[in-house]
Order: sequence, then structure tokens, then C-alpha cells
Amino acid sequence: MNNYSTGNTKKEFYIWIDINNPVIFNNFNVGSLNSASVFPENDNLSFLPNPRAGGFVSLFHANLIWKYRTEYNLELSRGYYYKIYPSRLEAIYLLPSYQEAVKYKQKHQEHIKDRLLKKVFSVDDYIYSTHDTGWIDFCHRIGMMDQETQNNVYKSYWQGIRVCDCQLQSQGKPWTSDPVIEILFLGRVDFYNNKLIDDK
Repeated sequence: MNNYSTGNTKKEFYIWIDINNPVIFNNFNVGSLNSASVFPENDNLSFLPNPRAGGFVSLFHANLIWKYRTEYNLELSRGYYYKIYPSRLEAIYLLPSYQEAVKYKQKHQEHIKDRLLKKVFSVDDYIYSTHDTGWIDFCHRIGMMDQETQNNVYKSYWQGIRVCDCQLQSQGKPWTSDPVIEILFLGRVDFYNNKLIDDK
């Protein structure tokens, strides 16, 4: 569990914020963000799979389902094996450094395109864990994965294993990814400033 931390000493992080979201913009102006919960044991899965689902869906719909399925399965895995870890459904997504934030933007340009990079610091008690986003990228690739492979992928994500240290295949070819580390944070972070410019 060397990717799991708890404490209350001040830590600094970076975050990409969507200032077009009115809730985020309000929190930004107030000067702080709080995670949806501070209790990692919560069960917040929003939807249950349809046990009678059959047939095919459009490629557009398959893309949406694939991403939701990844989050659903990661949350199931966390609930079974890593219950003390922050849930992806409740955590604030942070990055450990400016360099890591830039790497994240380079790999996820569509997700980041209108966001602002801000530097934040922890306030009071917190729990956080660190993970390689490459596992999420691998799961989002539409293709067949047997159950054992899926379970290994989800466990590797929660254990903080780097994708580049594993041998993966996608569509019959070797697949790897340079690590981009994300932090799942339960607690409160404050902004150093509320200027509408990227921090460094």
C-alpha cells in the first residue's frame, strides 16, 4: 500500500478545473474544493447493469457504455479489495506536479481543452492514493478482455502499478503507455489564487 496516504500536513498539488461548470466556478471563487465525501467506505454506484441486455448497440452508445463500464468495474474492485482507498466517484482528481499536469494534458487533450490549471494545497485531514491513468486509457480501448485480464487490470490500477512495467496487448499487438500519475483525494484543497490564468 505504498500508493496510499493519510494525514494532515500541508501538501501541494495541481488540478485542471472546468470554470464553465457553475458549481466548480463558484468553488473556485470561494477559494476551495471539497471531495464529495471523506468516507472511502461509501457505496455510490449509480446504476446497475441490465442482466437481460442482449444484442448490439450503436458505436456511439458502445463508447459511452465502455467508459461507464470501466468506472463501474473499478468501483466494484475497490469495494471488494481496496475499501480504504478513495472512490473515483467521490474523490477530487489531482496531479502531483506541474510536469505531471502537462503530461496529462498532452495525453487527454479533448478532456482538458477548456480547463484551467491551478495549484492547490491540502487543508486539514485527508486521504489520497496515486494511480497510473494508463490503466484507464487501456480499459477505454474497445476490444475483448477476458474476466481474468479485467480483474488484473483493475487490481493493478488500485495497487499503483505502472502500465509500462507490464506486458499488455490490444487488438493482437503489444500496448504500453508512459505513466501519468493521478491522485484520488478525499478532503479539502484550497486555491493559491483565483486568477483566470494557468498556474505553474
